[in-house]
Amino acid sequence: CVDQTLVQRVFSAKSLGHAQGGCSLAGYLKILPPFLMVIPGMIARCFFEECRRSDGALFPKWCDTDLSTGQGANQAYPLLITRTFPDGLRGLMVVSMVLAMMSSLDSVFNCVATVFTRDIFVRFAHPTASERCQVWIGRLATVVAAACGFAWLPLLAGRSEGLYLATQSVMAHLSPTLVAVFFLGLLWPRASSAGALAGMLAGFALGISRWVLNSEATCGDKDVGSFYCMDFNHMVLIIFAVASAVTIVVSLLTVRPLETQLQGTCATAAATTGTAVGCSGLSALDPMHRRMLLDSGELLLAIMLVLCVGFGYSAEPTRGGQTTISGGVLCILCTGAVVVVAHLGMYGVLLWNRKQQGLDESCEEDRAHSGVQT
Repeated sequence: CVDQTLVQRVFSAKSLGHAQGGCSLAGYLKILPPFLMVIPGMIARCFFEECRRSDGALFPKWCDTDLSTGQGANQAYPLLITRTFPDGLRGLMVVSMVLAMMSSLDSVFNCVATVFTRDIFVRFAHPTASERCQVWIGRLATVVAAACGFAWLPLLAGRSEGLYLATQSVMAHLSPTLVAVFFLGLLWPRASSAGALAGMLAGFALGISRWVLNSEATCGDKDVGSFYCMDFNHMVLIIFAVASAVTIVVSLLTVRPLETQLQGTCATAAATTGTAVGCSGLSALDPMHRRMLLDSGELLLAIMLVLCVGFGYSAEPTRGGQTTISGGVLCILCTGAVVVVAHLGMYGVLLWNRKQQGLDESCEEDRAHSGVQT
């Protein structure tokens, strides 16, 4: 729901069940990019270290570029392709990368043009705009978006930590706000549109300002706990907490959303009377499909926790009092606990929906019985 380039694919699904299954599959595919980006870099770094260790006797071509720096690390993947792949496969890889880039840019530009034209220009500036006018506004938005993209490249290329970490840093300062708003909107029926807007404004303001300050700051080993130099992975939690708190406070101070507005938007509200689809959209599916989606979500959550917690801990054990717990054991314990809690929470949501549906059905029976007696 956050990435509009993926939402465009979801809109083309045959049914709600197919869309949910496609989103579940996309979640598993999202696990692959870090490995596809990191492992080739590790291979190239091994070639470079072996060349430097042997003073050029082994892999002499790899001593020309220093891959130990952030700027040099950006060249690891292209160098791996040009120096190890044969001519035919090398050309195929280059064509594949160009086509993938064109596909991604096409989706991004189409998304930007559609959102700006329909949600901003037509909605606030010119509600009676003709289709021809909207097409030209969309083209203009595409040109502006492309120019902003080109202007953004030097900022990313100039980051000392390398292109991959620079990109992840930007996303880490923006994504927590969207995740917080969507998470509260999905699980808390009291969340309002005013609260979501306030939460996004506060979260984006904090994230962008912190990223700018971090880009200009000179950080040392003793500054890792400061606001300017804190690791962006830790800053994610702060931005998420701030955006969530602002959304909750403003939602409590504003008008509660109507039940009809919650239809198809949250997982805990009751189903609207007279409709077959519950608030979560799962009640429209057959039990096997619904169970498969829930199990798939739990498995995906477990895999992500294993990757995050497992790779986050070093090989050395973590001491807690008199007990020594290794990172791997702690990862398994944390993952098991969270999966159990998530499993119980999902069952709780299903039971709540069934209870509310039962109450609605009993109310309808009482009304029908009263009408018969009258």
